[in-house]
This record gives sequence, structure tokens and C-alpha cells, in this order.
Amino acid sequence: MQFSRDGDWYQAVRITGPSHNLLALKLGEPSASAPIVERLSVSNEAPVIDADDVQKQVLEGVSEANAQLGTDYRVAAIRFVTTDTPSSTIYR
Repeated sequence: MQFSRDGDWYQAVRITGPSHNLLALKLGEPSASAPIVERLSVSNEAPVIDADDVQKQVLEGVSEANAQLGTDYRVAAIRFVTTDTPSSTIYR
């Protein structure tokens, strides 16, 4: 797993043999609105990962981390590649 930061985006890249996933998060202030989800595409292949599933997994993971760490991080935006390796649970 490789972690990096690009401006306001926190990124995680996972490449294990033929499996690959990219997730980028932008954190923000507490808000009642759902985070913006940006679907990235690197080919003309049909998407294999559902944006709603990714959003659900990310929000559950951040909520779990907040509970364990006593923090209050909020997700303002999510980026992922629609043709990355399933399953969406990796984004948790």
C-alpha cells in the first residue's frame, strides 16, 4: 500500500500482482450533504465497481477510524477508478 498527498487529496494506491486500486479522499468540515464522488476512467472498459458501494465503504471506514481514534474527520470528496479490481470492500 502506498500513501501520498496531492494538495487537498489524500491518496492510497494498492497494487498486488494483477490487483490494483486507487482511492483519493478530500477531507472537509462536517456537513449534512453527501461527499462528491468522482469516477476516474483509464480505459474504455465498462465500470466494474459501483460508486454507491465505494461511498458506503469509505464512509463506514472513516466512521470506524473516527470512533477508534477519537477524531471527527469528514469526507468531502472521493475519487476512485471505476475499472479497478473489485471488491468495493477494499475501500473501507
